[in-house]
Amino acid sequence: MNKSNGCLVTIVIGLLAFAWVMSAVWHNAIDDGRTPPESAFPAVPPNAVIKSNEVKCGSGGCWRVMVIEADSVSAYQIITKMDLAEERCGSRNILTMSRVCVGADYLTHAKVLQVYMRYDF
Repeated sequence: MNKSNGCLVTIVIGLLAFAWVMSAVWHNAIDDGRTPPESAFPAVPPNAVIKSNEVKCGSGGCWRVMVIEADSVSAYQIITKMDLAEERCGSRNILTMSRVCVGADYLTHAKVLQVYMRYDF
């Protein structure tokens, strides 16, 4: 391969890489209010009572919240069965560079378990 062909290949690869990065930035910038689909929630144990499932938004974007009735003992059991002792995130989508993260918070005063799901960019 001669010098001009090598330079052309380098330019084309650079432009393709730039276009890929910019497409992810553009996609995320115009779609700040999107949330993972409801079907992406981990399976809820059969005895758990779901009170609500809604989308919430704030300055950091939007996320889904599933509220489950639970006292502290059952909340711990549900968290264990749903594998949510810590927030966990899936692998990144190659096109958007985003990934789905799922976690849980127990609200003692309300006696509910909030399972949340969000995109991480």
